[in-house]
Amino acid sequence: QFRVIPDPSAQRLQLQRGDIDLITDVPPRDVQFFAAFPTVSVVRQPNPNQVFFLTLNTERVAEPVRQAIAAALDNEAIDRDVLMGNASPVAGVIPASMPGFRSEMAMARRDPARARALLAQAPAGWADRPLDFMAFNAGPLVQLIQSNLREVGIETRVTRASPSAVDQRRAGGDFDCFVDGVAADYSDPSVVINVSFSPDGIGRGGLNFSRFADPSISAAMASAAAEREPAARMQAYARVEAAILSRTPVIPLYSSMKVMAMSNRIAAAPLNPHRPSALDVPRFELTKA
Repeated sequence: QFRVIPDPSAQRLQLQRGDIDLITDVPPRDVQFFAAFPTVSVVRQPNPNQVFFLTLNTERVAEPVRQAIAAALDNEAIDRDVLMGNASPVAGVIPASMPGFRSEMAMARRDPARARALLAQAPAGWADRPLDFMAFNAGPLVQLIQSNLREVGIETRVTRASPSAVDQRRAGGDFDCFVDGVAADYSDPSVVINVSFSPDGIGRGGLNFSRFADPSISAAMASAAAEREPAARMQAYARVEAAILSRTPVIPLYSSMKVMAMSNRIAAAPLNPHRPSALDVPRFELTKA
């Protein structure tokens, strides 16, 4: 039996009382609470097919400002203070589970001096208004990003939006930045690169929410998609990914972990290997009475 219990406090109480046996998405701030409870186990499972990033509207945020934002962000603080170690920092947009993932990519380091130097090269008038930071809520991640940007002279204004409003606004380009993510549906980099960064994906029905368009990169993207030799295909996509990241339509942030709290009645709650964000319920194991 599955129950929808949106209130985290109610979730905690019902798990403590034994009314429920599993909470599938434990907020980082609750991990220590559950870890201290004797009849509850906290299970962390990597989610290697998913990457979260800060999406920037390339039609409204100039490239020097986008690069300054990347230099201003403190990814280590995001992992340490917001996600509390329940995520893995990432350097690219291709998830770790996918062919084409490059483990050798260097993680971005915060560099406020470089951020300020980049802003000095930005077009006149870029700071005339705060950046429109679209978000479901102004939680700890959004607050940390705001603080990082404010320290280098970039002001943001959080505009809260419901999920349906987010869908409408990102499709129409009515934002400057928001935190988004991709989850791999199948094991090929095209599902991220071509779907998220092709100009054909701009507008309603498409998934190029950064509205990124570069003719030379689009041509390289098409060439990579047409390559059938596996090693050459991965090399082609590595070059395309590097070219995209150099233009900063998105800023990679982290790959999340699936953090669950479960009662001692459950011995194992594996994730679906093809959809690591979903539970593989038929493979659940219960403890023996």
